[in-house]
This record gives sequence, structure tokens and C-alpha cells, in this order.
Amino acid sequence: MMHDMETDTFSQAARLRQARIDKGIKTADEAANRFGWNRHSYAQHENGTRGYQRSLRNYARAYGVSETWLWFGSGQKEAAIDGLPVVGTICAGSWLDTTLIDEDYSAIETIPVAPDARFLRAKQYALLVQGDSMDKEFPDGSFVVCVDYDESGLKKRNDMIVHVEQWRDDLREITLKALRSDGQDWWLEPRSNNPAHKPIYMDGQAKEGHQIKIRGVVIGDYRRRSF
Repeated sequence: MMHDMETDTFSQAARLRQARIDKGIKTADEAANRFGWNRHSYAQHENGTRGYQRSLRNYARAYGVSETWLWFGSGQKEAAIDGLPVVGTICAGSWLDTTLIDEDYSAIETIPVAPDARFLRAKQYALLVQGDSMDKEFPDGSFVVCVDYDESGLKKRNDMIVHVEQWRDDLREITLKALRSDGQDWWLEPRSNNPAHKPIYMDGQAKEGHQIKIRGVVIGDYRRRSF
């Protein structure tokens, strides 16, 4: 029995290594750094000196493989993708009556994108991009994949692209912008081929009676395949 247990552990380790390689990640250290895993523990899981049952789900999600294949070596290798919820549209310059906005962010559809393993404890969602305020990065009709800013543990940094909402009286704008700081103040910048879109000074907006909140951080994008 002990021999069988050891064999299983080494087989599981071999599949874990193969899943990493198939993901295009060259080393165990690189994988641990990318996904925020403990480097020493992950190395032991890959070399078979320790089992990884408690981390099985995280590893399977990170590498896009099924838990059944990773643990038992049976069944389909690729994980079935349930998809992320699309909770609305995002369009600079469109101010909407707050009574028309779904505060619960109910899904209007899903896209076939797996949750990012770095943020499994945070809400992840997608938004449909409309307009050209960020068309250098995300053209009209594409989707941005976001993680909830408050739940992500991320901090503001230059060039971070964010899902932002600002309020003015009973109106709300839901927009996509890139963060920029001069070392003291923060700005929200468009990435657009249309010069009509201008940067927004975050602190300045409050003085004009606006409120601004970062709702999410963009961690990916998706475009429907066309034929």
C-alpha cells in the first residue's frame, strides 16, 4: 500500500509539472511568483515529496485542467469553462439615470473565460465595451475582464486600467480609464484615437460635486470570434 501511495504522489507531481509546462511557464519558481503560491511548498508538490490535495483546486484552475485529470490521471485533461458573467456595458461619456442601473450587477450573458487563479477569492466579472474612449486597448464590442478592486488586494499604480464609476447628482457614468499619477495626484486617462476624450483629475472631480470610485481592475479581455 505504501508503494502505491508513493506512486500516486509522484504521478500527481508529474502531471502538475506537465500542466505547468503546457501553460507555457518554464519553471516552478515562475509559476509560484505568477500565482502567489509559496515557492518552497510548490516545489515540493512538483517534485513529489509532498502531496497537494489541499491546493488541487487552485492548481487546476491556474493551469486550466480538470481536477480529475490532475489528481487521478483520468478523464478529460482540459477543464470545462463555465464562463464569467457579463454584468453590463461600459461607455465613457454616457451619463445614466441611477434608477436605470442594476445595482446588483445581474449577469446579462456569460463569456467563455475561466476565472483568474490569482484572484479566486475576489469577484470576477466582464463588461461589454462600447465607444472609443479606450479603443487603442479595447475596441468597441470587445469585453474587458475585471476583478473587484476592493477584494483584489491590488493597489493603484500607473497604467493600471480600471472600471470606474462617477456620480453627479442623480446621474452616473460607468467608464474605463488608465490610472496615471504625477507622484501626488491621480488622473484617469483615455487611451483613444479620438481627441475628444480628455483625462479626468480624480481629486478635482470631488470639488465639482462629483464622486469617483474604482470598482474593478482590468485583468484581461475577450473578443467574440468572427467567421
